[in-house]
Amino acid sequence: LTQSSDTVPFRFHLPTWQTPSASDIITGFLVLGLAQLPLSLANSLLATRQLIEDYFPERRISLRKIGMTYGAMNVICPFFGGVPVCHGSGGMAGHYTFGGRTGGSVIVYGSAFLLVGLFFSDGFAALAHHFPPAILGVLLFFEGMALMLLVRDVAAQSPRRELPITILVALLASGVPRYGYLLGLGVGLALFYALRLGWRGWNRGE
Repeated sequence: LTQSSDTVPFRFHLPTWQTPSASDIITGFLVLGLAQLPLSLANSLLATRQLIEDYFPERRISLRKIGMTYGAMNVICPFFGGVPVCHGSGGMAGHYTFGGRTGGSVIVYGSAFLLVGLFFSDGFAALAHHFPPAILGVLLFFEGMALMLLVRDVAAQSPRRELPITILVALLASGVPRYGYLLGLGVGLALFYALRLGWRGWNRGE
């Protein structure tokens, strides 16, 4: 089943089994895994769990369940030539904002990606090139606004001591090259538990 196209090749293509070598695993862990770990913990697990509580308070999704599905995806994907994937609070906010609030919406979304992979894998770069940047910009704008509104609610409801920590973590994560997420996560956790364990003066807002 083959059809030629000047721009986007159309050809049915099944994924092939690939076995990562030991050097691939070591390199991936040292170069990609360690750097990705703080972001994965913060965005793919903690932030996603919090977003589920905000958007779907009636549902009980544990960190363990999110972590298990996240890990399973990334263990299976490399054997079929896949790239690392995650849940992501930003993606969930985008789905929710544009009406994707049921399990069926995720099935439709995932099916579209499967079809692209099966029939347009040879020309995915060309296919992505034809996606209108203006539409992507609008999607990201409203997704960002949804997350900002949630942060506004958190800032209004949280004790005063937590807001400076949040701002500091955001500045470190976005302002420090390469290891900003790791530094921000470490500093944020240290300050949070330091306040909880002992700094009573700051804890009372004095």
